[in-house]
Amino acid sequence: TKQGEINARARHQNGQRDKTRLVPLLAALLLLLPVAVSAQTTVHLMLGDFNSKMAADAATAIRTAYPEASKALRFEIVTSRSLDGASSVETAASSNSSPASGIAVAHIMDRRLLERWKPAIRNFQERGIKVYAVGGAYGKEDRELGLIDDAEVGRYYRENGLENITRMLVFLLARDCGFAGEVRPPEPVPQNGIYLRA
Repeated sequence: TKQGEINARARHQNGQRDKTRLVPLLAALLLLLPVAVSAQTTVHLMLGDFNSKMAADAATAIRTAYPEASKALRFEIVTSRSLDGASSVETAASSNSSPASGIAVAHIMDRRLLERWKPAIRNFQERGIKVYAVGGAYGKEDRELGLIDDAEVGRYYRENGLENITRMLVFLLARDCGFAGEVRPPEPVPQNGIYLRA
């Protein structure tokens, strides 16, 4: 029995030592977790120069509405200017082949700009990022490029305006990336209205 007590005490001390070793390891893993998540979810907005301000405003609206959840998001707004020179999307795309989480939305009306986006679009797709087409007439070339003509995304985009673009992004992030945002349907925009000068 004396030997049994000694063995029990030794097992207890070994168990305590093991728990003590696990605490720093778990703490280190928890510290790394937010960094890993925040680096994984990117929203690529290729809506053309004319919609770049609305894209930036939608990103701001999401950050304002979801301050905690949006820490895991990175917004990249692509314009024709950002395609020029060494900082082009094509250069960035060719240098990154790691799998990623995120969404991309491309406005397909400006075919010349879409042509310049193709290397980035292919790279996104290779990394597992779905690329949705909005605006313009979706056709065979867009389908062959792998762009997605999603009816629900189209409903948000057709209603347009900042509120609907923001809702569209939240919808896509929630559906495709597990973002913890409130999915709301498109807000109908009146077909007719009276505009008063300010």
